[in-house]
Amino acid sequence: SGYVDSLYLVEISPEFADRELWAAEIIKVARMIKKASLKREISTISSQLSVVQKSGDEAKLKKLLVEFAKVSEEVKGLNISKA
Repeated sequence: SGYVDSLYLVEISPEFADRELWAAEIIKVARMIKKASLKREISTISSQLSVVQKSGDEAKLKKLLVEFAKVSEEVKGLNISKA
């Protein structure tokens, strides 16, 4: 996939001898992985919400909505801290 393709380094330039540049690259990749994981979690919760809404289980619905909001805020936090 395009996501996986963007995770490898084609050519390592001499600048990467600098530990700070390596650290920045590691942080960038870690953020990408975390964001992909959170998006997958949001997708799972969305599917669960659809099923629970049809079943009418208000307690589960409320719990899933809280979880959805929490994960959504984490994604927003990643977007903000990137800037």
